[in-house]
Amino acid sequence: MWLFLFGKIQREKESKKLKKALTDFRLPLLKIKYLSKRLDYPGFTKMFENALEILDSDLNDQDKAKQVIAKTQIFGGMGSWGDSPPYTAQTLGIRSEFDEITNQFSNARDNLKTK
Repeated sequence: MWLFLFGKIQREKESKKLKKALTDFRLPLLKIKYLSKRLDYPGFTKMFENALEILDSDLNDQDKAKQVIAKTQIFGGMGSWGDSPPYTAQTLGIRSEFDEITNQFSNARDNLKTK
């Protein structure tokens, strides 16, 4: 008896996981985009808008994931999301909302990176 699978089942499973991770990334991305707009950080807002455009593009899911991850590198380095935005959120009285949305975004982005 011959069995020719050549990883097809695994690829389909991985493809479904990646598609779900991309879908699950959209809401945290929208939330952080609107938060950056509220905090008046147009550079971050534009970065998040660009990532949303990638999600809506005709690219295959792997290319979408790679490009979205690259476009949403907001942590680390000078001028990162962890520098001034938390202070601004604190002064506006929305620090807990900032922390919650940032954590949701970070977790969804990390999940996307592992797919």
